[in-house]
Amino acid sequence: MSTKKTLIRAIKKAVKFALSCIDFLIPKKNDQYAFFVAKDSQWDANLQCLFAYTQSLSDTNCFVISSIPQTQVDSINHPSIKSWACLFRSKNIIFDHATPAGIGHPKHIMMNVWHGIPIKKIRYFDKNNFEASYLEEQSKNT
Repeated sequence: MSTKKTLIRAIKKAVKFALSCIDFLIPKKNDQYAFFVAKDSQWDANLQCLFAYTQSLSDTNCFVISSIPQTQVDSINHPSIKSWACLFRSKNIIFDHATPAGIGHPKHIMMNVWHGIPIKKIRYFDKNNFEASYLEEQSKNT
């Protein structure tokens, strides 16, 4: 393996370790939910439905974090200081394909909704928060 690749791998490990240490030290907010859209991914139906449901609950703070600007909802650009601060403070992190580097300490509740058939069914149980036209359209897409 080349020296350059070895150096890059060592730097990535060091950054991931530093992020994990910071994550460990920062207290978590129980009412804060971070919805993380993985790099090269999209704001998919599973995340959208769980976000809508969680946001409808009283006393919750919900944030969407994505490296691609989202048109359907305000999102925090990742990586940025603001996105890391939000991830470090969130007790609950909901993600679709991958977790952000350095996040995953046991102080978080991590929820993976990739291919989440049970999550897709939630929207049908909570018809008060989802219009029939939306449910019909989503049933065609998922």
